[in-house]
Amino acid sequence: MPSDHSLQSILDSRGVNWVQLGALIGLTPEEFADVATHEGQLWNVSLGTFLRLAVALDTSPAAFLPETAYLDGDHYKARAPHDVGFGLAYDLAQMIPDQAAIADALGCSEAILGWWLENDAYLTEMPLSILNKLCRHLDISLLEVLGTFWHGIGRSID
Repeated sequence: MPSDHSLQSILDSRGVNWVQLGALIGLTPEEFADVATHEGQLWNVSLGTFLRLAVALDTSPAAFLPETAYLDGDHYKARAPHDVGFGLAYDLAQMIPDQAAIADALGCSEAILGWWLENDAYLTEMPLSILNKLCRHLDISLLEVLGTFWHGIGRSID
């Protein structure tokens, strides 16, 4: 669940050099300043950037999820590797009954959604806001989806 700590307060409490951290996760100083100081800007980063930020801060992604994160859905668990695909992107793609309708609801093209769901590497390019909307449509918690990646690197989401 989102904590009471904003990303800015986490950075300030640790005395983090924003310019260096921004470069580490792939954002310009201006982009990182926007993300750190404006809660809503965090939604604009990719899933991969969001997870790199959590790793760099050695903090669970739950620590700085925006308040509007969809956390209600339940019981998504990653499945074992598949013959035709692997991991979270494949699982999400299989959960979508009508990709065109979901793409329209998410405000993206069906081709872009299909590309993001082709494999986990492409999925990390999906903006966090789009992933949150997808989780809402599929009724799965954003935290459960993030946990799939987080457990994949040997960490606990708690």
